[in-house]
Amino acid sequence: DVQNFSGISEQNSKAVVADLLCRWFASFSDVIMDSGGSIDKYIGDCIMAVWGAPEPVENMQLRACGAALEFNRALETLNAGLPKGYPSISCRVGVHCGELLVGNIGYQKRMNYTVCGNACNIAARLEQAGKEYKVTPLISGEVVKAISKQYLCVWLDAVVLHGYTRRVTQVFHLVTTKASATPAQLNAARTFRAIRRALHARNFDKANDLVAACENDPEFEQYAAVLLILEEHCIQESFMVRSSSAGKVGANVRSPSGNLSEGQATTRSSLSRSSRNTQSTNHTDEDWAFDEEDSDGDRDDAVAPVIA
Repeated sequence: DVQNFSGISEQNSKAVVADLLCRWFASFSDVIMDSGGSIDKYIGDCIMAVWGAPEPVENMQLRACGAALEFNRALETLNAGLPKGYPSISCRVGVHCGELLVGNIGYQKRMNYTVCGNACNIAARLEQAGKEYKVTPLISGEVVKAISKQYLCVWLDAVVLHGYTRRVTQVFHLVTTKASATPAQLNAARTFRAIRRALHARNFDKANDLVAACENDPEFEQYAAVLLILEEHCIQESFMVRSSSAGKVGANVRSPSGNLSEGQATTRSSLSRSSRNTQSTNHTDEDWAFDEEDSDGDRDDAVAPVIA
């Protein structure tokens, strides 16, 4: 999905918007088809793609995640080649895998070959959750279990996505392949993981020390919004008794939604408001126990990755 497409449409002529969309669709559609995926439909400025239908393909999750990362390179090429005066664009990506109903859907006078099912909805919700977490691509725990040997993934959160009432989705950031991961990316992943564990253990001093040590680290700073969300989770769910030290988490990380300062009373939860994409859930130890180390191994029963 193109970020801020409404703003782009408002500030540019219809001809520019139409041409921009055509360039966007062409660039990303090539990536999808080159990876063995099928384009299900264009929805406004969104592309919905599926791997495993209409024809089965091997390593579906790997192919879908490879395409998700290739989108970044395609986007750089696209923006570099835009005519003068055109706005640059960015996008959000969500990937999930599961069983889907595949076939002709509609009525007697109008039929579309398409896919439908819960996996489609979760992929779409993950893409939308990128508005909150400020990182992309976002993938589910089900996908991670199939790709963790090949890809570096950072576990961000466990949430009930918008529109759901009970299902907890593990949300991961797909960073890069393990073979191409830089020392900075590996360090940011390890540090974020340590901070998350410190928050869970109510060790606020350790969390703040880890955050302070990563000041001005661009690989780590991309997780600033996630840290704010995790802290708000802790507040809302009574995971911890708020102390002055808890208010310092994230103070040394620039965030688009503002920095937390010592003693600041933060009561807003961006995951529980109806206008947001996700809502908080009462985490259990099992939810928090899901980690990169727990996601090794292949998953034979996961089928049909969907990307939105």
